[in-house]
Amino acid sequence: MISLSEDESPAFTALGQLIDTATIKRDGMASTSFDLGLAKFNRSFEPGNDFEHFIDLATSLEAILIGGSKDTDSITLRLRHRASALLATQDDSGESISKDIQVLYGLRSRLVHGGNMTISDVRKSITPT
Repeated sequence: MISLSEDESPAFTALGQLIDTATIKRDGMASTSFDLGLAKFNRSFEPGNDFEHFIDLATSLEAILIGGSKDTDSITLRLRHRASALLATQDDSGESISKDIQVLYGLRSRLVHGGNMTISDVRKSITPT
């Protein structure tokens, strides 16, 4: 469980302002990756199944970082590189983030496309070696 303090309030305020002022081209669009990503993110906070929330969050990250790209080749690689570049810190290296995204996207793909998954499978995937 993650706990937030009042110290994080300015960051969330700034993020909300950034989202509110984002310029999204919607003319002639049925959907945008930004709108899908934001909707999936918001949906992950609704009551429901934790695995569905996980899928929503992983899909949200993909929609936001990959954007409107029509090239579906190497989605995982592009997602890993972009997440690493944007999220790396002194305490969490780009290499570490890249590995985490690979695990996240692998789990998401198995849940969405692969059918059955045991709790043991999930634990094996997320437990550091």
